[in-house]
Amino acid sequence: TLTQITNSDTHKQYDPDVLLSNINCPVLLLQGEPALGAMLYDEDVVRALRLLKHGLHIRMAGVGHMLHDEKTKAFCDLVTGFLEAL
Repeated sequence: TLTQITNSDTHKQYDPDVLLSNINCPVLLLQGEPALGAMLYDEDVVRALRLLKHGLHIRMAGVGHMLHDEKTKAFCDLVTGFLEAL
């Protein structure tokens, strides 16, 4: 989660709020289900969307962390659709 990154010794020099607020290009946030192992929690999504200038969020049902592996076609369709809309 964003909080874990902020508190991690490895990443303590990075401030997710600063990093995300400095991104100017469109960003696609694909979220799986935390109960199935997804790393992006609802509070992370709310925080990221508040900071991103052009953020789009899509939650994929029935998948955990490995979105692209668990639902490859759906993942590719979402990413392709996002890119084609740019």
